[in-house]
Amino acid sequence: ALDSDSLLLLAPRRVGKTSLMKHLVYLAHDKGCQASYLTVEGAADEADFVERLYRAVAENPPNITKTLGDRVADSSLGTWVNRVKKVGAFGVSIELTAELKKHRPESMTVFGELLSGLETPWLLAVDELPLFILKLLRLDDSGKRAVSFLHNLRELRQNQPGVRWLFAGSIGLDTVTVRYNMADTINDLRLTTLGPFSIHSADDFLQALARSYELDLHSDVRRHILNRLQWLLPYYIQLVFSELLDMDNRPIRVTDIDALFEALLQPANKNYFDYWRQRLKEALG
Repeated sequence: ALDSDSLLLLAPRRVGKTSLMKHLVYLAHDKGCQASYLTVEGAADEADFVERLYRAVAENPPNITKTLGDRVADSSLGTWVNRVKKVGAFGVSIELTAELKKHRPESMTVFGELLSGLETPWLLAVDELPLFILKLLRLDDSGKRAVSFLHNLRELRQNQPGVRWLFAGSIGLDTVTVRYNMADTINDLRLTTLGPFSIHSADDFLQALARSYELDLHSDVRRHILNRLQWLLPYYIQLVFSELLDMDNRPIRVTDIDALFEALLQPANKNYFDYWRQRLKEALG
């Protein structure tokens, strides 16, 4: 899908979106492109978002970062930058001027100019973009600031055909944009979904975990675990398996699984599940 489009990955929390994104970045070189992963949940504003983009790109091999650094230092873009400095064995960092930070649309344009002209295709995997959009909505409840940012980001995608974007988050960007009447800002993105494991994949996963820890897990026990879970997200399978490792009973029986689930649902373990309630209020009102 990334051969032809930028993507919006829709999936519930705990399904493995971040792991998938990082794996795609890891595989990118085999596909003949450079790739960077970043999360923007903690970005303070639009300029901070752009600085995070630049830092993510600058982590790539020295020939790439040297090109970007030269483009900043040797062009008119330098007027928008306080300093460009070397970081570690390779890579550079950029610090935008206070003036540019005041002109939020221009900060996105600057990043686009930095990428333009590079021969190597790029994949930019951006995690938690919906949470950053919610932050912009809190900073400006009229929605104008968030809409402006999303339009600028869309323009950046359209002006840089050599760059593919992969967006994801613990809440759906489509949900956020529809709720605040700005769905047109992401209508160029191709939607793709990542769901829970099938019953067969979940069983294979449990067996692989059991083998790696030399734990005897009979098929009846595995079947009962998956029947109790119902929604076969990797995180919760791993959570149950972790509890299995701490059990004293060997061999593990079906009745042990019922006791394990009752223990997991005690108030002391509320933090494993309370996230869903919080997100319903924050993302959906």
